[in-house]
Amino acid sequence: MVEPSSSASLWRTVLPICCICLLYLTSFFLFVCSTNSLIYSTVCYLRANASFCAEIDRNQSYHLLEESIQKESSQWALYGTLSFSIIACFISPIYGSLSDTKNRKLPIVLTICNAIVTGLIITIASIHQGTQLCLILYLIANIVNGFGGGALILISSCFGYATDSCIQKEQHVQIIALIEASLNIGVVIGYVLCTFFFQLQLQIWYILLIHVTLLVLTLFISLVFLRTRLTTESSTISTRRNLFVHSLIHVIYSLL
Repeated sequence: MVEPSSSASLWRTVLPICCICLLYLTSFFLFVCSTNSLIYSTVCYLRANASFCAEIDRNQSYHLLEESIQKESSQWALYGTLSFSIIACFISPIYGSLSDTKNRKLPIVLTICNAIVTGLIITIASIHQGTQLCLILYLIANIVNGFGGGALILISSCFGYATDSCIQKEQHVQIIALIEASLNIGVVIGYVLCTFFFQLQLQIWYILLIHVTLLVLTLFISLVFLRTRLTTESSTISTRRNLFVHSLIHVIYSLL
């Protein structure tokens, strides 16, 4: 049985988790926006040249070719999603079991480390934008990302880590509300930054470099401020909430 924590100790536990969730979701949506743009531009460059791709959205006579490029881009995005999802289907139960039976910190750290490696591979792919190698590296990055379980594992482990620190129902409600708020703020900041960066017409590799930097900061917080604690069978509430988070994130992924 986990002993009740003081208010100060509870805040010391929750604040790092909220920062991790906020930074991870911000970097995640930067990743989504930049990779979608990378795929589309690469497919377009393989079909034509840079000047043609710059005018394709403005010239109505290119409408059919634009639809063809969008269709091929969607196919590559689908291949990437499948590459990630198939592997994550087998890895996620392992990480989830590790989080519920051993400790919460390890899956969080492993997922962030995996996301950093994935981000670096995509950044290298963006340097080869407009080539077939870029698309191949994109698929490899999604395969690597699948071994980390993705946001699904990190968020559920964060919920479990925070809720294990208290046993009072009121504290559970407050903690869950704070983490959900940090997730929502991270999503908003991610979309705003993505829009802002594209308005500035920054290179995709630069946006991806910011994505990796945010993940490195997230990893630093998780290593320094999260304590390694063993979980017990008394964390039934956390496990149930983790299952709820799994279902919720699956819905979010289906809407992206």
